Amino acid sequence: MEVYFDLKDCPYTSSAGLRVILGAYQVLDEKDGRMVLKNVNDVFMDILSETGFTDFLEIE
Repeated sequence: MEVYFDLKDCPYTSSAGLRVILGAYQVLDEKDGRMVLKNVNDVFMDILSETGFTDFLEIE
């Protein structure tokens, strides 16, 4: 199973958004699935980097 999040129109995320991303990642990881974040802007990428999400997420 593959899930793609197109974040082109998402300028920012809160901790609630990070929890959704983490939850989806954990479910997919358990089922040997794949999750990809696409079109991540600089602000969103900074948030992902600061929280360590870039260590395990696939970002295009």
